[in-house]
Amino acid sequence: MTDRFQPLRVTAILRHGIAHASPWTVALDGLLASQLWAQHKQSQPPGPAALDQANPPDMDLPLAKCTADPIWWHWAATCGWPNHPSPNPEIRYWQTRLDHRHAEHTTAAPLPQIVSDSQGRWKAYWMPLPVTVAHSLTWHAVGDAEAVQRLLEPITAIGKKRSQGEGRVSSWLVERDDTLDGFTASHLSPTGVLARPTPTACLANHPAIVDGGDGYAGIRPPHMHYSRRTDVRLPASCS
Repeated sequence: MTDRFQPLRVTAILRHGIAHASPWTVALDGLLASQLWAQHKQSQPPGPAALDQANPPDMDLPLAKCTADPIWWHWAATCGWPNHPSPNPEIRYWQTRLDHRHAEHTTAAPLPQIVSDSQGRWKAYWMPLPVTVAHSLTWHAVGDAEAVQRLLEPITAIGKKRSQGEGRVSSWLVERDDTLDGFTASHLSPTGVLARPTPTACLANHPAIVDGGDGYAGIRPPHMHYSRRTDVRLPASCS
């Protein structure tokens, strides 16, 4: 670790929980990369989306790098960990249906005489949405506290269904935490289990850490791109 990069504890104070698809929540490096990518798009001529590029660029995040596996290196940061969550997810619902009046004004082709809400292109949906109810999320990282705080400050919602009010963030707190060593700050949750997709090389000297088993996942942003996905040890479930 350098004078610039120190062990950090990052906390998001939530209004009413977060909706997420995986057994673990959003990755800190993904949040920071999304902010830098948005700034990059504003200052550069229009170009292809990151996921459409054969080898998308790595944003220069204010985080240290873990290079235990030099080919599949990753940023020194974890996924978020809910603090004192409810024992079971809360099931909320989201609904979508065709606005007939809007469709009549915006659809180029004429609508059929009968538009079915039960099947086909305009089918209506009533879908369950599991939400982890927790007061806050905590990430560990090794990085530049001031730079991380600046990037996170504009983010007002995280997770799934943000446009429907889920994952609202009241405030961000980025603190130096000298109780964390470099490995813990880069890989583990506040409860001491694995909290990020991790190459096996990182865990060679830590065989007893609880994790979510073998898997195939993105190692760094953009996590969904095929060039970032490899065999890893998965994070332990945060539920």
